[in-house]
Amino acid sequence: LRGNHLQKGALVNRRAPRIISPKMKDFEEDEVSGRLQLARAITDSEFPLAARVMVNRVWRWHFGKAIVESTENFGSSGAQPTHPDLLDYLSRYFVQNNWDIKKLHLHIMESSTYRMGFRFDQTSSSRDQENRWYWHAAPRRLEAEAIRDSLLMMSGELDREISREVLEGITTLSPSPEALNRNREIYEASTRRSVYLPIVRTNVYQMFSLFDFPNPAFPTGNRNTTTVPTQSLLMMNHEWVSEIAEKMAARLFEQSSHDVARVKYAYRLAFARLATSKEVRSALDFISEFCDSEGASREAAWIAFCHLVLLSNEMINVN
Repeated sequence: LRGNHLQKGALVNRRAPRIISPKMKDFEEDEVSGRLQLARAITDSEFPLAARVMVNRVWRWHFGKAIVESTENFGSSGAQPTHPDLLDYLSRYFVQNNWDIKKLHLHIMESSTYRMGFRFDQTSSSRDQENRWYWHAAPRRLEAEAIRDSLLMMSGELDREISREVLEGITTLSPSPEALNRNREIYEASTRRSVYLPIVRTNVYQMFSLFDFPNPAFPTGNRNTTTVPTQSLLMMNHEWVSEIAEKMAARLFEQSSHDVARVKYAYRLAFARLATSKEVRSALDFISEFCDSEGASREAAWIAFCHLVLLSNEMINVN
């Protein structure tokens, strides 16, 4: 045979690959495509490879590292699981709960492992410097899509509607420089969640690419996380981010006429927590000093404060 399509070999009956379902028989129905049978073989609970792959990816997005580091390779050349019993337990739980992803998320997030704090402990560090046994939580930066959605949410502009409509006007096939500029304008004008934005494989949206959006031509289970100056420069100087800060400031003014209440509301919006007394004082001092040094209005000072909040590490990191 050796790859020659004209030199035929013995007839092979249709069946699922034996590595997926070693006990499954050949597909007997000739009049069907075999897709349903293949799907049943993949999800066969006696050999939960698909469940393990899915559980591994969900775990990776919650903890920043997967149980099996090679998320795209569960074969003999892939990495060995760091916690095989945990992987099997979660896989069984996933299958027993009818492959319900929401229940899997909830089960993981209710665990004491997920709720570990960030406090450093010298004794634990000396025993497990790489945090292999999850004795503390590790800070994790948000993905590019989540950063964009978070900014829109803080401005009050995020469109939460679930829709099947495709965002129109995006040129995806060999876009010219003019078409790329139009694409950027459409992206920045849209308030829909990032999951609904079309992806141009040859030219990914600038904000996504700067925050490590993966190559859309390949499946990626482990995204890289880089910290480069261009990320901060975009957040500092981009007109779209400045507009987000203006809309966030307007939202604070609508919420309350008291400065302390505005600061507290800003912290709840950006960090999902209460502001400490020290943070409130620092924010009010910044606003007062900005007005005095820049000769700016109170509205401009609040916009600058909101922009400062958007630039903070806590805004784009799960901590």
